[in-house]
Amino acid sequence: MALEKKDTKIYLDPSVHAVFAEIAQARGLTLSQLASSVVQRYVVDQAHAATVIADAAKRAGIDRVAAGTAWESAGMAGSAQE
Repeated sequence: MALEKKDTKIYLDPSVHAVFAEIAQARGLTLSQLASSVVQRYVVDQAHAATVIADAAKRAGIDRVAAGTAWESAGMAGSAQE
């Protein structure tokens, strides 16, 4: 059984909305279908980018412990020296 989809409302400038509506019509989609597709793709891309960055940081030796130590020794925000 699929989970119920959540509703999200967006506001677009009139000119962007007009072009968005034309794109949806050209693809045979409703505005909601196109918006859902665009947002889902964006979320998947951002999640992937975050994973790639986290993996690269880990390979470079920058993980939570190392980063926390560097911040504390530099006296930066969130450190014990504040």
